[in-house]
Amino acid sequence: MAIVDVFSSRLSGPAGRFLDAPIRALVHEILREQGYASPTEIQGLRDDARDLSSRLVRAEGRLTDLVRGQEATLVELKAARDALRHAEGELEAAKLELAAVQTAPAPAPSSAVAAAPLTAAAPGGCVVPDCDGTVRSKGFCSAHYQQWRRGTLHNFVGQDGHLVIGKRTFRVPDDFAGKFAELSGDVVQIDGKAVAAR
Repeated sequence: MAIVDVFSSRLSGPAGRFLDAPIRALVHEILREQGYASPTEIQGLRDDARDLSSRLVRAEGRLTDLVRGQEATLVELKAARDALRHAEGELEAAKLELAAVQTAPAPAPSSAVAAAPLTAAAPGGCVVPDCDGTVRSKGFCSAHYQQWRRGTLHNFVGQDGHLVIGKRTFRVPDDFAGKFAELSGDVVQIDGKAVAAR
């Protein structure tokens, strides 16, 4: 049996309790003299390294969350910018339409309106019989123009070809939009001509 083994077996027994502290002190002294760190200092450095590593993992997780949040914010900003551009385009189109409506001359009343049994509109007034309101657009006053846009103005073809005469509704080609229509029996007449209606 080697001397080292005998010595270590003796140290692990009851005698080791008495020699343990002086030997440790001696080992620490030699390590200090040689410029080495003590086992306690090494353990402290290992603990610090573990702590820094766990902090780094948490920081990386937070950084990943921040990057994802920033990417989501950029997507939302792009969508908002696109919506704003779309709204600006619609606003510009509405301005052009308004300018065209304001500069367009009022349409002359059709012969069907003149031939209608109701009293004709006053010169320069709304094309709807018995209405002397100021023309707003398409020959209608403001109130009748809104009814026409909604497709509820009786005897006038709506923007989409919708037509209401009395209690009946019809669908005619939308190129007759804004025209006066009347019913002759079961036939829809616009400008004195029979028009196919559904």
